[in-house]
Amino acid sequence: MIRENTFDHPYYVVWMSFRFSKIIRNIGRWAVYALLPLIFISCQKKEYSREEAIRSLKVLNGDVSGFLTKAGEMEEMAALRFLWDHDSLPLPFATEKFSADQPWKPYDFNASKGVYSLDSLRPVFLRKEESHEVSLLFSGPEIPEGEFMLKDYQAAEISSRPDFPLKLEAELKLKGLKGEKRMTISHAAQVSDDLPEAVNSSIKTEDSGVSFTLRRTRKKNDGTLFLQLDVEKKGFHFIRADLNATIGYSSMGYYFKDIRFNMEVFSHLATGFIRYGLIDPTARDYAASFNAHSDIRLYEMPGKRLVGKLVLSKSPQGDLLDYFIRFKDGSLVPVSEYLPFMDRLLNLKI
Repeated sequence: MIRENTFDHPYYVVWMSFRFSKIIRNIGRWAVYALLPLIFISCQKKEYSREEAIRSLKVLNGDVSGFLTKAGEMEEMAALRFLWDHDSLPLPFATEKFSADQPWKPYDFNASKGVYSLDSLRPVFLRKEESHEVSLLFSGPEIPEGEFMLKDYQAAEISSRPDFPLKLEAELKLKGLKGEKRMTISHAAQVSDDLPEAVNSSIKTEDSGVSFTLRRTRKKNDGTLFLQLDVEKKGFHFIRADLNATIGYSSMGYYFKDIRFNMEVFSHLATGFIRYGLIDPTARDYAASFNAHSDIRLYEMPGKRLVGKLVLSKSPQGDLLDYFIRFKDGSLVPVSEYLPFMDRLLNLKI
């Protein structure tokens, strides 16, 4: 007599299915119990303590300082500095020599066309032949042989300012042991109301790039302003910033009403808003008015952990206002102490 296989019995299959689903439920329940402490801890760690925040600020400052140092060591940047150290450059963006009667010198691209070489006795470039562009041939003790070419240039007159570039195409070539290096500069813009209306600028090397965009609108005495900056190297975008603002117009130009921005810098994110239109410029306590109508926060990514909030407060001397970072415990530290680059940005006049 052949005995029936227990594993094929329909009741056994149902019973095993029930047992299997029960085991799965128990595993899931214990997994949730095990993860709860981690979830609770991660929720509690959304805002850093003062010590953790200072550590985070030092990391950010180290990242930016390292980037600026490496950028300054690029052969392309060394070549540009070498050019800018010389007088009488036939370029529109040479160092200005200010005087009482004329704060800047008009630039004539067509009259400046030609091939120039560096004089052996004086730090000036002398034209040696005609050309359809401006070409500067150079070499130095700390830089390779190179050529800077201004291929195209157009500008528009703006009152009380140097002419504003509408079109610029330039190229830098360096001849080194590892082959030729190139940097290209491209710029296109439009002007209206005696102010820049649209700007698209980019600087590109073999493995890096910087791009900048500006858009301004106007309808009667109201408008908008949009700014965007992107810095990348080998496809990694380590600085991304965008600003959206509502603006108002006056006889002096434009002024801000409301600003909203996001700025990603390496592993950190600065985001927030400033409602300038609600800030009382004549308030007895201007800092209190500014802080009441602004919210600027610095986070460390990933996880978006709050490092601190940016506020305006009196300097240690008590006679001036300065930007500070407020930590979780309420203590303040000057932005310039740990983030000098951000302090310069905050004090930049747009």
